[in-house]
Amino acid sequence: VREDELVFAGIRNLEYKDVFHHQVFHDVEVSYIYVLEMDREDFVLQKEEVSEVQWFDFDECYQMVINNTFKHCIYTEELDIVKEGIKQLNFF
Repeated sequence: VREDELVFAGIRNLEYKDVFHHQVFHDVEVSYIYVLEMDREDFVLQKEEVSEVQWFDFDECYQMVINNTFKHCIYTEELDIVKEGIKQLNFF
Protein backbone atom coordinates (compact mmCIF):
# COMPACT_ATOMS: atom_id res chain seq x y z
CA VAL A 1 0.00 0.00 0.00
CA ARG A 2 1.28 3.41 -0.90
CA GLU A 3 0.92 6.26 1.58
CA ASP A 4 -1.21 8.28 -0.85
CA GLU A 5 -3.79 5.44 -0.94
CA LEU A 6 -4.53 5.76 2.78
CA VAL A 7 -7.33 8.11 3.79
CA PHE A 8 -7.10 9.68 7.24
CA ALA A 9 -10.27 9.00 9.27
CA GLY A 10 -9.38 10.34 12.71
CA ILE A 11 -7.43 10.06 15.95
CA ARG A 12 -8.31 8.21 19.14
CA ASN A 13 -6.57 9.03 22.42
CA LEU A 14 -6.64 6.69 25.39
CA GLU A 15 -5.17 6.99 28.85
CA TYR A 16 -5.70 4.17 31.30
CA LYS A 17 -4.38 3.77 34.84
CA ASP A 18 -4.82 0.71 37.03
CA VAL A 19 -2.97 -1.77 39.20
CA PHE A 20 -1.84 -4.98 37.51
CA HIS A 21 -0.10 -7.71 39.51
CA HIS A 22 0.41 -5.25 42.38
CA GLN A 23 2.17 -2.77 40.09
CA VAL A 24 0.90 0.53 38.77
CA PHE A 25 0.00 0.17 35.12
CA HIS A 26 -0.27 3.32 33.01
CA ASP A 27 -1.23 2.98 29.37
CA VAL A 28 -1.19 5.97 27.02
CA GLU A 29 -2.16 5.33 23.42
CA VAL A 30 -2.70 7.51 20.38
CA SER A 31 -4.26 5.74 17.40
CA TYR A 32 -4.15 7.39 14.00
CA ILE A 33 -6.87 5.68 12.00
CA TYR A 34 -6.90 5.37 8.23
CA VAL A 35 -9.17 3.66 5.75
CA LEU A 36 -8.18 1.99 2.51
CA GLU A 37 -10.31 0.82 -0.37
CA MET A 38 -8.78 -2.23 -2.03
CA ASP A 39 -9.93 -5.43 -3.67
CA ARG A 40 -9.36 -8.37 -1.35
CA GLU A 41 -7.45 -10.35 -3.97
CA ASP A 42 -4.96 -7.47 -4.31
CA PHE A 43 -4.28 -7.45 -0.56
CA VAL A 44 -0.97 -9.20 0.16
CA LEU A 45 0.01 -10.07 3.73
CA GLN A 46 3.51 -10.54 5.07
CA LYS A 47 3.34 -14.11 6.39
CA GLU A 48 6.08 -13.48 8.96
CA GLU A 49 3.98 -10.70 10.55
CA VAL A 50 0.51 -12.22 10.49
CA SER A 51 -0.62 -15.49 12.05
CA GLU A 52 -4.26 -15.37 10.95
CA VAL A 53 -6.70 -13.25 8.94
CA GLN A 54 -10.47 -13.27 9.13
CA TRP A 55 -12.62 -11.27 6.71
CA PHE A 56 -15.88 -9.78 8.00
CA ASP A 57 -18.54 -7.46 6.76
CA PHE A 58 -18.01 -4.19 8.66
CA ASP A 59 -21.39 -4.23 10.43
CA GLU A 60 -20.94 -7.89 11.36
CA CYS A 61 -17.49 -7.13 12.78
CA TYR A 62 -18.87 -4.17 14.72
CA GLN A 63 -21.53 -6.35 16.34
CA MET A 64 -19.00 -9.09 17.10
CA VAL A 65 -16.77 -6.54 18.87
CA ILE A 66 -19.68 -5.12 20.86
CA ASN A 67 -20.79 -8.62 21.86
CA ASN A 68 -17.20 -9.79 22.37
CA THR A 69 -17.82 -12.98 20.37
CA PHE A 70 -14.24 -13.39 19.13
CA LYS A 71 -10.75 -12.62 20.41
CA HIS A 72 -9.79 -9.07 19.52
CA CYS A 73 -8.09 -5.92 20.72
CA ILE A 74 -10.46 -3.54 18.94
CA TYR A 75 -12.09 -0.58 20.65
CA THR A 76 -15.57 0.36 19.44
CA GLU A 77 -14.48 4.02 19.43
CA GLU A 78 -11.94 3.14 16.73
CA LEU A 79 -14.61 1.38 14.68
CA ASP A 80 -16.85 4.45 15.05
CA ILE A 81 -14.06 6.57 13.55
CA VAL A 82 -13.62 4.06 10.70
CA LYS A 83 -17.39 4.03 10.10
CA GLU A 84 -17.52 7.83 9.78
CA GLY A 85 -14.47 7.79 7.51
CA ILE A 86 -15.94 5.27 5.11
CA LYS A 87 -19.33 7.03 5.11
CA GLN A 88 -17.60 10.23 3.97
CA LEU A 89 -15.83 8.32 1.21
CA ASN A 90 -18.99 6.49 0.12
CA PHE A 91 -17.39 3.05 0.58
CA PHE A 92 -20.80 1.65 1.58
